[in-house]
Amino acid sequence: MITIRPDSPRWREINASDWPHEREGLQQIQSLLPDGDPYHAWANVEFQGTDGSVNEVDLLVLLPQGLYVLELKHWQGEIGGDGFQWRRTMPNGHVRIVDNPVILANRKARRLRSLLEQYASRVPGRRARVPYVDAAVFLHATNVRSTLDPIGRQRVYGPHRSAAAGLEDVERLLMHRPASGGIDRTTARDIVALIEACGLRPSVSKRMVGQLLLAPRPFAEGVGWQDFLAGHQQTDLVRRVRFYLTGRADADQDMIRRAAEREFRLLQGIRHDGIVQAHDLVEHAHGPAVIFDHSEEWVRLDQWLAEHDAELTIDKRLDLVRELADTMRYAHSRHLVHRNLNPRSIFVRKPTSSRPGLVIIDWQTGGRVPGTTTTSQGAVVGTQHVEQLVDEQSRVYQAPEVTNPEAPGVLLDVFALGAVAYHILTGRPPAPSVAERKAVLDLLGGLDITASFDAAPSSLVNLVFDATCAIVPSRTKTVALFLAGLDQVEEDLTAPDPVPQINPLQARSGDVLEGGLTVVDRLGAGATSIAFLVRDEHGAEVVLKVARDPEKNQRLLDEAAVLDRVPHWQIIRLIRGPIEVGGQIGLLLDYAGPKTLADQLASGGRLNLEQLERYGKDLLDVIRALDAEGITHRDIKPANLAARPRSKDGELHLCVFDFSLAAAPADQLTAGTPPYLDPFLGPPRRARYDAAAERFAIGVTLYEMATGTLPRWGDGVTYPAHLTDEVSLPPELFDPSVAEGMVAFFAKALARDARQRFDTFEDMADAWRRVFVALPAPGTDHGTVIDGGPAALGLDTPLERVGLTPKARSALERIGVHTVADLVHQDQMALSRLAGVSQATKTEIRRRAKELRTVFSGSQTETSEPTADPGLLPVAGVETLIELLATPPSSRRRSADTTVVPLLLGTAVPPGGNEPLRWPSQVDLARHCGVTSQRVSQIMERLTDRWLDVTALDQVRNEIVALLDSNGGVMSVDELGDELIAAHGSFSPEPKRTTQAIGLVRAAVETELARGGDARLDQLRIGSTVLIGREPDDPDSEHTAEEFLQYASRLGKIAQRLAATPSLPTRTRVLERLRELPPPAGLPQMSDSRLLSLAAAAGAVAVNAQEQLYPIGLAAETALRLAAASLAVPPGRSLSIEEVRKRVRARFPRAAELPGRPALDRLLAANGVALEWRHDRYTTPTSPGSDLFASRTRATTGPLLPAGPDAAAEADARLAAVLDRDGFLAVLVKPSALDGARRALLERFGLTELNVTAVLVETLRSLGVPWKLILESDAREPAHPDRRNLESAVRAEVVPRLQSSLATGHAVLLTEAAPLARYGCMDVIATLADNGVPRPAARLLLVPAPGSKQVLDDQPIPVTSGSQLTWLPDVWWQPVPATGKANA
Repeated sequence: MITIRPDSPRWREINASDWPHEREGLQQIQSLLPDGDPYHAWANVEFQGTDGSVNEVDLLVLLPQGLYVLELKHWQGEIGGDGFQWRRTMPNGHVRIVDNPVILANRKARRLRSLLEQYASRVPGRRARVPYVDAAVFLHATNVRSTLDPIGRQRVYGPHRSAAAGLEDVERLLMHRPASGGIDRTTARDIVALIEACGLRPSVSKRMVGQLLLAPRPFAEGVGWQDFLAGHQQTDLVRRVRFYLTGRADADQDMIRRAAEREFRLLQGIRHDGIVQAHDLVEHAHGPAVIFDHSEEWVRLDQWLAEHDAELTIDKRLDLVRELADTMRYAHSRHLVHRNLNPRSIFVRKPTSSRPGLVIIDWQTGGRVPGTTTTSQGAVVGTQHVEQLVDEQSRVYQAPEVTNPEAPGVLLDVFALGAVAYHILTGRPPAPSVAERKAVLDLLGGLDITASFDAAPSSLVNLVFDATCAIVPSRTKTVALFLAGLDQVEEDLTAPDPVPQINPLQARSGDVLEGGLTVVDRLGAGATSIAFLVRDEHGAEVVLKVARDPEKNQRLLDEAAVLDRVPHWQIIRLIRGPIEVGGQIGLLLDYAGPKTLADQLASGGRLNLEQLERYGKDLLDVIRALDAEGITHRDIKPANLAARPRSKDGELHLCVFDFSLAAAPADQLTAGTPPYLDPFLGPPRRARYDAAAERFAIGVTLYEMATGTLPRWGDGVTYPAHLTDEVSLPPELFDPSVAEGMVAFFAKALARDARQRFDTFEDMADAWRRVFVALPAPGTDHGTVIDGGPAALGLDTPLERVGLTPKARSALERIGVHTVADLVHQDQMALSRLAGVSQATKTEIRRRAKELRTVFSGSQTETSEPTADPGLLPVAGVETLIELLATPPSSRRRSADTTVVPLLLGTAVPPGGNEPLRWPSQVDLARHCGVTSQRVSQIMERLTDRWLDVTALDQVRNEIVALLDSNGGVMSVDELGDELIAAHGSFSPEPKRTTQAIGLVRAAVETELARGGDARLDQLRIGSTVLIGREPDDPDSEHTAEEFLQYASRLGKIAQRLAATPSLPTRTRVLERLRELPPPAGLPQMSDSRLLSLAAAAGAVAVNAQEQLYPIGLAAETALRLAAASLAVPPGRSLSIEEVRKRVRARFPRAAELPGRPALDRLLAANGVALEWRHDRYTTPTSPGSDLFASRTRATTGPLLPAGPDAAAEADARLAAVLDRDGFLAVLVKPSALDGARRALLERFGLTELNVTAVLVETLRSLGVPWKLILESDAREPAHPDRRNLESAVRAEVVPRLQSSLATGHAVLLTEAAPLARYGCMDVIATLADNGVPRPAARLLLVPAPGSKQVLDDQPIPVTSGSQLTWLPDVWWQPVPATGKANA
């Protein structure tokens, strides 16, 4: 074969490379390409994409099967990894984590195809053929070795005839000829002409932005941007230059340009080491560019974690979480929110130091929030299209409500902070995809680290779970509260073993205090006191308020005196006190409930009109009663107010608590809480606290209730007393129906001059009442619904036009209902449960909703497009799409349709059923609807004919095709439904949310199948499981979707068998078994995680966070046994019944629910979980050696000898459980049994042996250390210089080799490990035992234990709990004696 010559016109080296290794790689390709059609190649070229991106290509090569963007990498050493990240181990041992280069190459390929399509449309007379454009990576170093997994090896090729590389030969790519449909000579010439016309140019080596010289290739890329590193020409200064690509569609250009300006403006004035600094915003030919600080040593957080995961202790991980949280708290204190926090938007600075720092970048999705104690009002001044500025990997860390432009920015950041903390703590992302994260949130309600982290303390579990709670009102409200939870975690991890509590200041849940008070929860701490929810001797829940120190005792005494004087039903009642509890002064008070008014405002924003009127009156009534007694509260604020039901009718009313400042001297002007403290108080006119200051605090509180924000003077930053401005009162902050009255009220209540304010509390109360007097009573007609149906009244019509009273509209606004569409789609039960709304208003709302549903029952329910960004297509919600499909034009409605369609689409419950059907068969539909199967078939045919014309469904069909392409060609309908919910959103409760999403998938698939031979999808039903497969685009393809579906079906059967085994197999064993099944030709390679997910979906079994297969409905006893390690807690600590259930549920979310007591007690005991029921909690008995983390390890004492006929079975189960969960176990045997036990462990479990003594001897000999010197040094006293030198050599040379060997992904058995104890290296064992350090696989330590001592060479084994030690009885490893008459 004649190959292309260097001077051939088929080989065009547009720009010769300066690097010898690049030239060598190109020569390898050139020497393999035939000198004939269709082969052509262009080396070292650059093109500008239609989106404005700059794309440098090492080699563009035209082959018979298509056009390829080929990236050349001269990477030496070992390359491992998957489809997302690779781990490069250089010949010198240095490790570097990089993104899979195929991802970037594929992005360039897509951009090139778009560019070619643009030029093809310009060819006069006909449209030129655009070739298939694909991407590949060529690792051409001669000493490269690949350990990439199957998905990581996709489209990656190695050197020609280099079997050692472990990669497919690049010749296979270059010489492959498709069976049909390849590129012939004529087509090749047209393609070459098209490529030449599209503007390929030499790669530019020097590109400038001002005085900065850009690197030739992008440093990083994302949605709508490219980053380049740049150096200053005269200095060593390094900057990162981000180009925002404005060459995208016209509709996107404004959004991208706004993102650039937003990121630059937001960061102005921000000076913090943890927030990247933006220096300049410049216009450039490639688009607007923002110039940032940068250092070449910085490493992206996800890459740094992957590189250092094995060496990170729990303390280091918590340090990272704290630094990140501290930075976000600072940002929020400057009213700056991020809205897209994820490990790819965080760099690690000083990455090799003992205390690395973090820098947050990518603020283009962010915004500013107004100064307020609440987080949900005052719209975030950020993009309304976060999802269009982020990639799929980042979305895993975003809150589910991120696509809602009204979502509170602070709460979005709290969720992301919790999700990133999950990654830092466990070493893995919260989920592989958005759909799988959604499934986790649906099942558990939040991210639970016990799914991947054994023996985590409850405070750590709660920290992450509460921050990532899917229910927004229940989520941790602020980063400050997250940090308070982190304080508790660190306290739990460093506190000594608890002793019986007598000091209430250190009390924890479950502790019993003096007087028989049982601590239920710690409610909070202030400057004066700490409050606990306790249960008294009669079982009643009350509040115990304890002074922080003796100096604060007087304030509690004063508070008790005030409460005795004013027995008002809206003031928290003093039950008993002052009392002495454990030597501290305390008060027993009524419990006002779990939420304060501040919590209510933080979660729901401003109050509805009914609540506002009632709560305002309540507050003023209480203050008037106090004023009549001569009492000033001195600390009125939402945090000291709470709503609780009135006894006679259950209606919510405000109550007031915390009177600890009521007796503060009047000349102490700083007593109180800014910003509720009057800033205009002070000499010369007002040298003492006065009634005007008390009314000011009430005014600020009422303002916050009415707007959800705090009042603002001037620029909002300068202290109000230093300004001349009066309070700013924008009418749009108030409900429109009372805005005019509110502006007048607060102009007087918050006036700078106290003489201009209300004179008395009565005046203030009267003025407040007048604001609401003109409002119509609930249920009063406030206009009528427009007649004429949809023609006159659209679904996008605001509620002001449908006759609702202002109070009704205000109540609906609080739950996000603003238009007719919102109201008619709202669940009836939800309208009946509106909190804080009178029955009359609820009745009015339900009546009007029913009328509107009647009006729109036969209309086409399309909603208008949003107008925030003209040109951007809205993403319709699942409910909107379903209603669009379910409601035909009234002229075509038929009676059978009205019963079949809701069941088909999963929106209706069949007669006699409990929930909607999932993908019902035609037989099922016929039976439930009382028609024949033939009739159902006719209805289905008519539906698909109509649905073919529904544009919105076309988009869904394309989404499903794209999902299948990126998930191995086959998915279950449940998986597809979850993906559509994640992409489109859904407000329906379960199970309807899932069934209607599956119904949407059904409509898309049935419609696609109606296209006949052009259908891109196929389906297969296996019992109750339905799989969807991807048909190839090429009609001449040799494979079909049917082959893919049958392969998935066989995977499902394997998964069923594996999940049914008594002891669940490990992830490694499951994958080995699944990989034994050969995939059909043409099936895309799947990652391990995707293969497991598909097998589980096809087999109708579950897969957990540790990627173990288990049966849906796994027996509670089995789930408890397998999750027992997650129930380990520090000695003396406790778990509630629900916490036990929650930890087991986190490991096996779809297992049967654990029973209550006493059945749960028996299950725990039967499975060896050392928890005792005391004081309404499960408590770990306090005993030596049961600490949690390696930083506080100690050895246990006492024998662990199992006895009885089941000793071998118990040992076998213990070993299997440790291997399954990648745990650590020290296995103790009699010295005489050491060799037999070693052989049995290696043979039965396929362990990799690591002989520590052998490694030591081999290492020291390789260094030239004489054996005699080793023996002599070993015999010396520990303080002798020779002995210390030997220990130093072991630490410096032997330990790194051991750690390298322990980095393997196989389970390891350490033997002959005594040198670690002898030479002071037991920290190697401690790290292995540390549950805070993830292990790639199980680690077992075999220890000879003379006399049952639990020591290694007389040193205590540093286990983290007694569950990490086990005794291996002889009966386990000894051969079973032969039966028969051997001696006959």
